[in-house]
Amino acid sequence: MAFIAMASADVMGNDWSNAGKCASKNADANAAIEAFCSKGDIIIPSDYAKNGVNVGGMVAKVNGDCGWQWLPPAWCRAQFHAVCAQGGQHGGGYRQFNGCQNFHIMRVKYN
Repeated sequence: MAFIAMASADVMGNDWSNAGKCASKNADANAAIEAFCSKGDIIIPSDYAKNGVNVGGMVAKVNGDCGWQWLPPAWCRAQFHAVCAQGGQHGGGYRQFNGCQNFHIMRVKYN
């Protein structure tokens, strides 16, 4: 139990820092992350995860093909904030976690 508590504290500490970096890059990226991860019962793969959420032209979505996996909200936020913080100038980026979950934050263009 102590290991889980320490690992969780480390992830959450990094998440706080990454969320701040992401917010300074693009508030809409942070808003898309929050909107996507707030659902609470995200299953990968699913239509919800594949289509993602669009806030202000920033889309947060997760693809995966390793069978049914639940994505807890805290891990969802931590992983997306890491992608955004380490991503491009507008917070866009891509990263694979657990060899199966592919996290994407991208800008979409409007016609």
